Amino acid sequence: MDFEKMLRNLSTKEKIKYFSIIAGVAGVILAILIYVLISSAVGAGLFLASLVFSFLPYGIYSYFDDKKYEEMERQWPAFLRNLSEAIKSGMSLPQAFQNAAQTDYGRLNEAIDLSSKQLSWDIPFTEVMHRFQDRVNKSRLISNSISIIMQSYESGGDIAKTMDSISRNLSSIQTAHREKKATLMQQVYIIYAIYFLFVGIVIALYRILLPLLDIGGGGGDFIGGAINFCTDVNMVRPLCNLCPMIGLVDATDQMCYYQALFFIMLIVQGIFSGLVAGEIGSGKMSSGIKHALIMVPAGVISYVVLLTVLGV
Repeated sequence: MDFEKMLRNLSTKEKIKYFSIIAGVAGVILAILIYVLISSAVGAGLFLASLVFSFLPYGIYSYFDDKKYEEMERQWPAFLRNLSEAIKSGMSLPQAFQNAAQTDYGRLNEAIDLSSKQLSWDIPFTEVMHRFQDRVNKSRLISNSISIIMQSYESGGDIAKTMDSISRNLSSIQTAHREKKATLMQQVYIIYAIYFLFVGIVIALYRILLPLLDIGGGGGDFIGGAINFCTDVNMVRPLCNLCPMIGLVDATDQMCYYQALFFIMLIVQGIFSGLVAGEIGSGKMSSGIKHALIMVPAGVISYVVLLTVLGV
């Protein structure tokens, strides 16, 4: 019973996050069992897929949820201006709210329309606004604005003047935020450039390592030649199973270890570069999953295609 109550209290975003983590962990455990008991290639593939699934649904939901609240915040000053004009025309605050609700405010419509209906059911205005605040509590700008409006309303202040002031200040804040975002996006582009430069360096490094380690040759002039990690070192065999999965050499090939190692490096670098880009661009690390979903596939595809074209 306590578990059901806790589950009901979780937001949709939290439910998706916990479900993704639990499903990802379960997938990793299943992948290990499959690797040991059935097929090493299938187990390795499921392991990677489980790691991706552990953050992918949450990242996608977070991205669209953030977009929703950004749109609501953009429309909020316009709603406050319309509300203020209605009050100045002689309407009471509840009447002004219902009148302003007739205008289209995009993603904000759903929350406003529900509050307007609640007012028509003779629910007290303060209670309606508290419920409205609870529905938009993920937006600090809107939530704080409602708190100020309610304090002014309950203390008998000039509510229209208060709303005009809030609307102007919010518009100024949003303008400054857009300018800041435009400036920080330059840093995000630099992170993208650094990542793809890293892809190029990895490919060049691989090309340099081949003759140095005498992989595929018979001379062994450099440090006595290179051992075959994929066949001689048991601990790295799961790594070598990646090669045939991504369309490169056979899992027992001497080059496979280095190809798979650099492949993992690109994934790790892409994930963390994306998270940093999200933190810089929007101030939210969860937004970085969007950048990671661009960087990782682009880097991996470039890596595999170039190695295939180069014939190494």
